[in-house]
Amino acid sequence: LAASGWMFLRVLVSAIGDWEAKVTLAEIMYLWLAASVILFFLFALEFCGYRFWKKPVNLLLISAVPIFTTLAVATHQWHGIEWLNIHPSFDSSGILVVWSHSFLYWLQTGYFWSLVFTGYLLLWGNAIQHKGLYRRQIFALLAGTLIPGLGVAIFSLGFGYFLGTDIIPIAFIIGFVVYATALFRFRFLNVVPVARGTLVEVMPDGIVTLDEKMMVKDINPAAERIIGKNKEKVIGQLITTIWPDMQPAFDNLKKGRHFEFTTRSRNDLEITLTDLHDSRRKIIGYLLVLRDITERRKMEQTLKESEARYATLVEQSNEAVCVVQDNSVKFANNRLSEITGFDRDEIIGRSFAHFIGEAYREQVVKRLAAGNGAETAPAIYEVELLCKNGDKREVELSIGEIIDAGKAALMVTAHDITERKMTQRQLEEMYNAERELRSSLQAEMEKRSRYTRALVHELNTPLTSIMASGEMLEAEVEEPVLSALVRNIRRASHNLKQRIDELIELARGEIGLLRISPMPVDMVKLLKEIESEMLPLAKSKGLGMYLEIKGELPLALGDRGRLRQVLFNLVGNALKFTQAGHIELTSEKLADCVQVIIKDTGRGISREEMEHLFDPYRRKVNEGQGLGGLGIGLSLSKMLIELHGGKIEVNSEPGKGSTFSFTVPIYTESILAQKFSQN
Repeated sequence: LAASGWMFLRVLVSAIGDWEAKVTLAEIMYLWLAASVILFFLFALEFCGYRFWKKPVNLLLISAVPIFTTLAVATHQWHGIEWLNIHPSFDSSGILVVWSHSFLYWLQTGYFWSLVFTGYLLLWGNAIQHKGLYRRQIFALLAGTLIPGLGVAIFSLGFGYFLGTDIIPIAFIIGFVVYATALFRFRFLNVVPVARGTLVEVMPDGIVTLDEKMMVKDINPAAERIIGKNKEKVIGQLITTIWPDMQPAFDNLKKGRHFEFTTRSRNDLEITLTDLHDSRRKIIGYLLVLRDITERRKMEQTLKESEARYATLVEQSNEAVCVVQDNSVKFANNRLSEITGFDRDEIIGRSFAHFIGEAYREQVVKRLAAGNGAETAPAIYEVELLCKNGDKREVELSIGEIIDAGKAALMVTAHDITERKMTQRQLEEMYNAERELRSSLQAEMEKRSRYTRALVHELNTPLTSIMASGEMLEAEVEEPVLSALVRNIRRASHNLKQRIDELIELARGEIGLLRISPMPVDMVKLLKEIESEMLPLAKSKGLGMYLEIKGELPLALGDRGRLRQVLFNLVGNALKFTQAGHIELTSEKLADCVQVIIKDTGRGISREEMEHLFDPYRRKVNEGQGLGGLGIGLSLSKMLIELHGGKIEVNSEPGKGSTFSFTVPIYTESILAQKFSQN
């Protein structure tokens, strides 16, 4: 485009008759000339792979001379230095422009010719390194530029007219035809050579062009990074000289054309050598491709280590693992052999369905065919594995997709649950037996409860009549002997009533129907009531009774009536089994409860009796002791204290007395709420 503008203005200069217009157009024409030359030089640099001109500073330096001369021409009226001395000359054809050149013109002309010549050399050097289409493209480019250049040179030497015609436009027309041939016939601006050149520059692999003597002719940026030297230092030198690491590898490389080695800097390289031939198949050079495979080697090593760890884990796993590919087993670990009894050689190569129990085989085959694509497929199957000896092992089977040797495969994991299933079945059998036993026991307890209620009802009916009659008779009888007999009848009736009540409560406790109503209880007041009521009986037997309250006693949380019942039982037993001595009642506050202690000086309790002391109906009476009772008082007391959340204990030695103690929780609102929710 710049050359076309130059020629267009040159035609205008010749055609226009106005003198001043001719001068103005001539000055503008030389600006287009400068643009043509500079753009040609920049194109030659870009085409040959030099990028330094793209820096603004370098571009400014290349354009310095045209810029300077342009400024000189624009300001010549101030300094008197003209670029061209242009004056008219008249002849028979009209006005001609006569040129006389100043030193500025020759300065710029010499600079322009140096740029053109340098560009020629660059393109020529590039042309001889290529062959075929690329060489023809560059030669056409050189010819299309050389012809106008020669025309300009001839004109500058004073031979500008040929047969009365300006030679420069003719030279440019011929040059344009050659350029058109390069563009359209030889596809000079085809994207392929441009793309290939760009690819070589940006590709991560190093590319080194060598001649037949192994001297470096060209090198791309990636190769510069790998070798560690820039292009200017390696062009024209032997590859083994600039890169000593290549010497031991190069001999092997020339034999195999492909080689991998490690450099002194511990980088792993993959190098390939390819012959370059001319049209007669003669080797004119070599193409050396360098690929840094350090990271790939590290990844391969990491992968190998990972595979080794995985293989170790798989082999040592308690799970049976196999890989199924193309409907056959490609891998099996030791655990699968242990479970089935088959050797690995007997497993590998066979269909996995062959080892599945017949009842589950169709299901597993469908699952293997579906892979992970089955949306409704469960993650784990329970199936049977067939063993070599004919046994069957129950396993949990899970299937997942993997890639093995570049192909899709399935990894099947089997967890042996045979023992667990056996245990589960045993537990189910035991649970069913326990459920039947519990049902039978509950029915027996209900039967016993109904029997006890019926018995109590049958006993209470005549007893109520006896007690009422006794009270009436005692009021009517005045004779001392008869009055004593009536009192005995009444006392025996009350004792019998108490035993019946204890019996029904024990029965309720045994079947979980006994309940308490916890409320704040003043234990000091309750203990004093017990002392007051039991003291006459103690005195009648010649026994002492003492009450001691240690410290300040807080309120207890309990059922006052039930606690009173427990105290009557324990104190009554102490009085009953103590023939001489005294009874001590003691109470104190512990960490979170109130403790009550009843100590006597009675006969004590033997070790044999202690084992069944709180068992109902196990009363053992010593010879000579006519102590009555059903043996349920202590059992009932233990039930009541445990319902309070307390604990009852006994400590005794035969002949030294016994000590009974029990605890009840201290009253707080939170504990009260908890007790109400439990009851």
